[in-house]
Amino acid sequence: MSFMFVLLMMISFSSFANQPKKTKKLTLTEDVANDPYFKLLKEWCDGMLKYQITQPMGEGLEGGLMCPDCSRIHGRCFDAVYPLMCMADLTGDAKYLEGAKKLQDWAKHVLREDGSWGNDPIITTWNYTTTFSVIALGEAIYYHGHVLDEATLKDWNMQLDRAAQWVYDHLHFQGKPVINYPVSAAGALAVAGRTLDNDKYLARAKELAHEAITYFTEENYLLYGEGKPYRGITAHGCRPIDVGYNIEESIPNLLIYAEIAHDEKVKDIAVKALKSHLEFMVPDGAWDNSWGSRNYKWTYWGSRTSDGCQVGYGVLGDEDPMFAEASLRNLELLQQCTHDGLLYGGPHYVAHDMLPCIHHTFCHAKACAAVLDAGQLAPKKRVKLPRELASGVKEYNEIGTYLAAKGPWRSTFTRNDWVTGEYYVANASGGALTLLWHEKVGPVLASCLIGVTNREPTNIQMNFDEYQTSPTPRIEMVIDGETYYSVKDFDAKVTYNDEQESLAVTVKGQLVDKEQNKPATGDVGYTFTYLFKDNTVNVNCKLDAKSQLKDIRYFLPVVSVNTEKIKLNGKVFEVNKEKGKLKVVSSVNGGLYKDQERVFNTEPGFEIVPLVYNLESGELNLDISVE
Repeated sequence: MSFMFVLLMMISFSSFANQPKKTKKLTLTEDVANDPYFKLLKEWCDGMLKYQITQPMGEGLEGGLMCPDCSRIHGRCFDAVYPLMCMADLTGDAKYLEGAKKLQDWAKHVLREDGSWGNDPIITTWNYTTTFSVIALGEAIYYHGHVLDEATLKDWNMQLDRAAQWVYDHLHFQGKPVINYPVSAAGALAVAGRTLDNDKYLARAKELAHEAITYFTEENYLLYGEGKPYRGITAHGCRPIDVGYNIEESIPNLLIYAEIAHDEKVKDIAVKALKSHLEFMVPDGAWDNSWGSRNYKWTYWGSRTSDGCQVGYGVLGDEDPMFAEASLRNLELLQQCTHDGLLYGGPHYVAHDMLPCIHHTFCHAKACAAVLDAGQLAPKKRVKLPRELASGVKEYNEIGTYLAAKGPWRSTFTRNDWVTGEYYVANASGGALTLLWHEKVGPVLASCLIGVTNREPTNIQMNFDEYQTSPTPRIEMVIDGETYYSVKDFDAKVTYNDEQESLAVTVKGQLVDKEQNKPATGDVGYTFTYLFKDNTVNVNCKLDAKSQLKDIRYFLPVVSVNTEKIKLNGKVFEVNKEKGKLKVVSSVNGGLYKDQERVFNTEPGFEIVPLVYNLESGELNLDISVE
């Protein structure tokens, strides 16, 4: 880059140093200091600063945030400039301001010649995450730029404009990345347009936003496009939909645009989508993404590299008490998964001696800052969530998924035939029971991928355990080295019958291999009948085979952290949880997968007891209860 070009750029941005700033709604009163959003934001900011490299160590290191688990600096760590600036402004503590300035200086190490920022310093060339960094830097300047010196403010504005121009040029609905990027680009360009007073960016933001609202399903306002092609649809009518990305990134960023542009049409669609997606929040504040097209990044509290649902639900908390409740409920779960200042990737990471990846913290800290900058505080009056109030079955045809509720039980079944990635490690189908939750003991079953993989090693922690297995309940049969599954059948049928005393869900399908082939020795049909009563779930499995059944097993991966006492004695399995005893009584003796008492799954972040039952008799009966 020539000296003359830099000089011209600096001159052209000189007017930004005196641009008007938004008046902040919050000051550090006692109420704010005791608010859970402020307290968690402060805890996270303090935690991140512990890992900031402050000693002079040369370019590329000083100012970055070292990740304790990955032992490197994540390229997007400078997104923390926004929460750090928010904390600097609220508290007046210089350490947050200095931390933010050093971090944004470090960002130049991943700066590309075209003005974009790379997702990683050296590992990948991916730079589409510039979209989210534009939002972070733009919000930091707009809300808190008045605490910066003139030279720093000028430099940040210059970086913001170059990055926004890159988004303007490269983010559209026919591009390379999946849909969370062009949808979020509407928010990014709106933030940049407002912060830099640039009508060009605002105009493109409107174009993107109005195209984005054509990607919501008519049935339930679920945003689709988290897969390629965006408008792809399967033989059974399923779309590429992922609740994690939708509620933690795409819809909130679409709302950012709508609020800045005062676009009521877009806001109306986004609010309807927030209400619809809220059905997938579990009563403990978790997000049920057991069926999602990108659930390889699912963690029980959300999605790993997105910002958090608070950017949508929390910011609009004063417009709907259920939104405020959902935001707070999830925040409380995030707090439970926070230790020593950093957010861990799931509820059992600490117990399994996994270190935290700092990526989760610097992303989700932005959501807390957004709520505080919107002038919102946690609600004093608590309300119930949709899934707490639910009864019976709610069907979602566009994802082939069923949400069932009876008494204290909440469950999810899916026959979703949208495949992301290789068949072997795709999300579950076949009418699988992908979530079982009880109001007393919490998650009992929590499914994810069928196989074990890490599709994004730069964004997802590695699990180096010797013994791993899928957390999905399933039948597996091995013939001549080929495995046939109950959770691969895209043609499975799900029916249900809701009566006053019980709720019955029936699943019928065929065992197939990873490419949908049936066994050459003859078809093997399966029928699952799930009978939900107030304190018991009965699971009955029957097989219809045209040949003798051999080497066939049923896997029941029960969520249980290693601090819980378990007992397996023939047909009875018990686990003592904090608030009750979970009991599984089976018609045949149970065993443990490879004699392992616990197996850890990074997604959604639980240890499981991998129970295995022999199915060669052709039938299995299980009673799951809580005492």
